[in-house]
Amino acid sequence: MSVIYISHRLEELPLIADRVSAMRDGHMVGQLSKAEIKKEVITRLMIGRDLKEQFPKVEREIKDTILEVKHLSRKGVLQDISFSLRRGEILGFSGLVGSGRTELLRAVLGMDGIDSGEIWLEGRKVEPKSALKSKEAGIVMVPEERKTQGLVLSMSVADNVTLPYLKQFSKGGFLNQKRVRRLTEELIAKFEIHPANQEIRTLNMSGGNQQKVSIAKWVYEKHKVIVFDEPTRGVDVGAKAEIYRIMQNIAREGVGIIMISSELPEIIGMSDRVIVMREGRITGELKMGEFTEHTIMQYAF
Repeated sequence: MSVIYISHRLEELPLIADRVSAMRDGHMVGQLSKAEIKKEVITRLMIGRDLKEQFPKVEREIKDTILEVKHLSRKGVLQDISFSLRRGEILGFSGLVGSGRTELLRAVLGMDGIDSGEIWLEGRKVEPKSALKSKEAGIVMVPEERKTQGLVLSMSVADNVTLPYLKQFSKGGFLNQKRVRRLTEELIAKFEIHPANQEIRTLNMSGGNQQKVSIAKWVYEKHKVIVFDEPTRGVDVGAKAEIYRIMQNIAREGVGIIMISSELPEIIGMSDRVIVMREGRITGELKMGEFTEHTIMQYAF
């Protein structure tokens, strides 16, 4: 039996592949024999250059507390969860599948109900009852399932990035197309979205560029907290580095970022602080310098 294996998980390829073909922009850019299969070689072929820094660091200041969650509980799902988030901080949430990470943040955003607990934003108690109320308060989410929850794939880049702001771009029931085009051009340039065509349907874009569009639509208004659920799921190694840079730049502007990720290198490379969950409760909170793959997995198990 012959097997063709397609993957973005470059660490798997040296272990299982007998030969690797690399593609970029619709072209075959290289073929490697078993002895030549190395992560850095594949990366260079895929993005056309050496990736000097997978987790780019951007100078930023971590300031005062912006979000506090106190004793959040939901029967059978969450058990007495408390944590805080500061302005400019990237707070990583780790744990095994089913640990309750996504369920916790869905509750914070008002997408799922809670039995008890409090949510405080900028020193004021908030009670978000829906994703819309959460957005109005200043908390938004870039979901894991971008194709079904983050984007309308049949719509263009311009339509997707302005979808949350139709009221601001409309007057008398008519959309101001000039403002829409101007904003979309700015976001395409800022996030280096390819192709740089605001009329292209997001269905026809690569996973990395779809994810950039999914993120870009939340930066027109300056939100206070952005939750990233598996921010680089299904994107190539070059797009990952670009998304990490985008997240760092957003945090530099004083936004608090919560990142849920199943990839330990991503959690360790991006987080200022890490919270580990297991079976709906927090089992560990680790500061910079304290978290390694070993310590995170200890708390996860």
